[in-house]
Amino acid sequence: MQDSKKYFEEFAVWAVCLLMLLSGTDNLMACKLDDVGNWKSFHTKHLFKGVVVVLIVIRNGGDVPQYQKPLWGILCVNILQSCIRIKSMRMASKSNLLSKNVKPISDYMKGEDNGPEFSATTMKGYKYIVAGEHSLRNHGKEAGVGGTRSDKNITTVEQIYECEGSLLSSMSRRGMWLKDICLSMALSKMLNRRFAGFELGEVKANPMKTSDFVFKGLVAGDNKYERAFRVIEVELGFVYDLYYTRYPFLYQKFRYFALCLPVAMVTFCSFLTNELFKKYKSNEDNEDNEDNDIPLTATLCLMSIVTFLEALQLYLHMASDWFKVALIRGPRRGAREGILSNCQVKQAVIDSLIRSKGQLTNGAKSLEDNGVHGLLLWVCATSDEMLIHSILVWHVATTICKHQLDAELAKGGKKIAALSVEDSSAAVDITGPSVQDSSAVASSLSQYCAYLIAFAPDLLPGHSFDSESILDQSIKDARKFPPLKGTKKMDQKYMAKRWKVLSEFWAEMMLYIAPCDDGQVRAHLEALARGGEFITHLWALLTHAGVLKRPPTGSEAA
Repeated sequence: MQDSKKYFEEFAVWAVCLLMLLSGTDNLMACKLDDVGNWKSFHTKHLFKGVVVVLIVIRNGGDVPQYQKPLWGILCVNILQSCIRIKSMRMASKSNLLSKNVKPISDYMKGEDNGPEFSATTMKGYKYIVAGEHSLRNHGKEAGVGGTRSDKNITTVEQIYECEGSLLSSMSRRGMWLKDICLSMALSKMLNRRFAGFELGEVKANPMKTSDFVFKGLVAGDNKYERAFRVIEVELGFVYDLYYTRYPFLYQKFRYFALCLPVAMVTFCSFLTNELFKKYKSNEDNEDNEDNDIPLTATLCLMSIVTFLEALQLYLHMASDWFKVALIRGPRRGAREGILSNCQVKQAVIDSLIRSKGQLTNGAKSLEDNGVHGLLLWVCATSDEMLIHSILVWHVATTICKHQLDAELAKGGKKIAALSVEDSSAAVDITGPSVQDSSAVASSLSQYCAYLIAFAPDLLPGHSFDSESILDQSIKDARKFPPLKGTKKMDQKYMAKRWKVLSEFWAEMMLYIAPCDDGQVRAHLEALARGGEFITHLWALLTHAGVLKRPPTGSEAA
């Protein structure tokens, strides 16, 4: 390239830009969980690329003296960012989580004061750690039992909710929003303990306190489902960041340095872009430099793109929840998008959770409440082995019912006789909210469960191979039946009740399949890298309520 007539003085600029793009302007830590352990491979590859670029800058960077300072500044910042990325990978590795991050929190929570005075409304007595766990010095010992508690530099949820300053005032919407972000941070540390294989000491020590946290706190009050899912969504975002980005390392180790790096990078990139632009403007007035216009223009465009990406990264730093928590905490004085955006589905699931009071069933309770227990109990699974089969049977039934409802709507039907417990002669508007909402909830959850069986069986009870085998066999069986040629006049007087039964059954079933054994929690962590799943939100919510496993049913209970 240097021997070519097209050689241009911005060769060093191109080399630095390509290094930044190859190393990742966002410096995302990993695309999947297995990448976390490959920090040595990343270090070696980036070290080799960095050495090559440094040699290019040394040899060719002096051709234009104005480029020297910004080029070396960009290289220095890029090296620091690469070191942080490597440190982030090591921080998220299981061995590091066990020894430095999660173990102290686990020991602290085992020795937490579980006195009789606690309130899920004011968070009094809930000493979930928000920040400061690095100050704990009780490795291998339970705080308060074999070691000395070190609470001075620890920030807990109780302290955050007791604070009534201008920033965290409970009277303002912003204050409660920031408090909930801190709550999400504390809850994410609870999930991290499950991912690392530690026992949740607070659940074992005081299950009533843990249960009240959800039922009398998180899902209590007005708009309960909105707050619950908002807190869980932010919480899962913190978990994702810990394993897949560099934010946790920055804000746990270098709170203020975290902002300096992107600011410095944007400054150096802007300075270099300005120098390139000034040279470009001067060349426009010089007719002898026409041959250099094309490469210089390309260099200016590339540098402008890199500068924009770095400015975007600065914005992401300041907009991240980690940055908000870093600003809040300090010296104390005195988390599928379609189904997650469906408010009806979320409300139905939360209502089912409140009715269950944490005692999950496989749909039998909803059938009993609706008076159809004797008719449909046989379709409910009696064991985990039969659960997938039961889900598919209910999915087929829901699909047929939805097909009939759509056919009635297509014909312009408005009123259908509805037999209910209170009134057997009432008429229901199938275009109204009652039937429409119930059918939307039931259909959405039914389709989502079918999706999980087909594409995410690891998130369901039992072995994924069994789920895939049952699904394949069901598809083969379905092909043997003739296609539906419209629905016969199924007894339409039960239309409203039918959809009420289906919607409540599916809400109950979603909660029942959400808990998992400790050996399956990795599947939820891997799902976060793919964008997250609705069932992961429910799994996290139930974990905080102390529901860690599904209750046995049928022969299993015996």
